[in-house]
Amino acid sequence: MTTPYCIAPWVNIHVNNLLEIKPCCAWPNNFQSVENYVSGNDLKLIELKQQLVDHQLPQPCIGCPERSWYSEFEYPKTEEFSIKSVDVRWASTCQLNCVYCNAGQSSSWSQLISREKVIPIAASRIRDVESVFDLFAKSKISRVSMLGGEPLLIKENIRLLDTIDKDTGIEIFTNLNVDLESNKIYQQLVNRPNVNWYVSMETIGAKFEFVRRNAVWKKQVQNLKKLIKTKPKSISFQSQYCVYSAFDLVDLYEFASRFDGLHVNMIGENFHPKVLDIFSYPQKFKQLALEELNRCMNLFPNSAYKLSPINEKLLSEMDVVIPNIVEDCVLWHASQETKFFNNRFNFTELWTQFGEKSVDVQN
Repeated sequence: MTTPYCIAPWVNIHVNNLLEIKPCCAWPNNFQSVENYVSGNDLKLIELKQQLVDHQLPQPCIGCPERSWYSEFEYPKTEEFSIKSVDVRWASTCQLNCVYCNAGQSSSWSQLISREKVIPIAASRIRDVESVFDLFAKSKISRVSMLGGEPLLIKENIRLLDTIDKDTGIEIFTNLNVDLESNKIYQQLVNRPNVNWYVSMETIGAKFEFVRRNAVWKKQVQNLKKLIKTKPKSISFQSQYCVYSAFDLVDLYEFASRFDGLHVNMIGENFHPKVLDIFSYPQKFKQLALEELNRCMNLFPNSAYKLSPINEKLLSEMDVVIPNIVEDCVLWHASQETKFFNNRFNFTELWTQFGEKSVDVQN
């Protein structure tokens, strides 16, 4: 049998807060019951598998960079599903309303928009969680990815950790800006031998608090120190290369270098919303970003592995510019600040590249 383009539909299950069962986060359509999915009787799943075997890719699969994520697993060469990997996003519960997030991903954002009190409660809950946990209990799961919302605040993760084996590999994507001393999920995770921590942050200090609304920089530093002391299997910053990070890479990498074993995983894909996508900016801004990239790679040679492809992408897309994007970015931030936030700083005070003169110069 031909090895398929991606083996996620044979080994992975993605679960979100609507109990949508999918092969991965990129797939847009809900599948049938858990029982039909894992037995191989789901007609949509059968069709998807055949397309991947034939390398006739559905639209969600075209250009997807995540298929390598499943390459560690052996292709089972059967119609039946053999669960090896789990991606759980039980709820949108989150205490932060990060600037580029939205109501669907953060309960805090949802309540902010509805003008209710901002408290970390779930926007919605799984309807039939028992069938999912029954499946997990019967399976030999090798890897679990915990996302959210904020996975340290989602109560189902406590039960999940009680269900899976002690040595199961865990990837947790967290903002980390919670009370770790009282957090039951954190306490379980730090006592496991095979946990990889991905801490979402692109900036430090006042800029960190601006991007990660409701977060406290002092708490972030304290929590990183606590986590490092537990000697996790790995810990890295999960950082988006965008307007927020492009001009301050050296500061981020210098801060990371203060912690033994902490790395920066800089993701250089096009960013959304578009007003934050540095690859769509005029040459003036890209040149500033290139200078910062080169300075960072010179000061921190180990960063070149992640930053060199970004450098090449900026150079290759130097002439790709969205008209008026600089002005639109400033106006977008001003609109958010007027509607939702009361900040110590505004966007142009922190990112001085976007001052009045910069807005006037679009090329």
